Amino acid sequence: MTADEAVILMVDSNIHWENLLPSEKAFGYKMKLEAMKRTAGRPSKENCDQLGHNYDGKKSIQILADDSTDSKSQIQRYIRLTELIKPILDLVDSRCIAFSPAVELSYLAKEEQAGLWDIMQQVDYTPSLSQTVRMKKLSQEVKLSPEEISAVMSEEKANQKPQVRISTERLGKSIRITFRLNSQECQQFKNQVAKTGLSQESYLRTMINGYIPKELPSPDYHAMMKELRAIGNNLNQIAARANATGHIDRTIFQAEADRLRQAVLDIQAAVTLPERRVKE
Repeated sequence: MTADEAVILMVDSNIHWENLLPSEKAFGYKMKLEAMKRTAGRPSKENCDQLGHNYDGKKSIQILADDSTDSKSQIQRYIRLTELIKPILDLVDSRCIAFSPAVELSYLAKEEQAGLWDIMQQVDYTPSLSQTVRMKKLSQEVKLSPEEISAVMSEEKANQKPQVRISTERLGKSIRITFRLNSQECQQFKNQVAKTGLSQESYLRTMINGYIPKELPSPDYHAMMKELRAIGNNLNQIAARANATGHIDRTIFQAEADRLRQAVLDIQAAVTLPERRVKE
């Protein structure tokens, strides 16, 4: 028995258990699907599609759905949960965040999820489905800044169900610290916080954890990122067409597309992520 066959057998033995946590089911489906794709083998010359098909032309995800009580789309939604950062995934497992909003949040970049988690700790409630859909759209448009997350979380809708509150015990925060500043120190502190777009609490917590918050990027940054992502999407579409017609080397072209995506991540990291403070 190969390692991949062992993975498939292990998942099959556990995936149908009752009371599985969403995260357990998500990672189980992901592990099995990846193992199935590897065991399917490379396609023949006549079948130029991606890996993950068997020799009868069926995709691995469809075969997985055929053997499962969940549909193909539901399995894909479960696998999306593996993109969540651990604190948010823990809230999904504890039923503080419902399945559908969690899937929407999985499309946020990791740093955006971290920003949302920080704000959830401040307001002590989780976002609704409509709020997560709005945040996903803003993220896709490269407009989901910390102040936008805060604004979305503060929205009130007449038909919105009461938001799920998170207990202070669940957040692990029970200690309050109060200190005084003079007027000059207070104004300087507010000015520094305003440059980052964070709340005062988030700013101090970031500093305590050993990081220096970065200032908000200029408006040009968002336009630049939107343009770069548009280019990346165009490259992917061209690569797909080239793969179908055979007129362009897919490996080289896809490598260039990957370089572009990495460049986008590097720009985001350089402009938005906090820097580790230098130890004295």
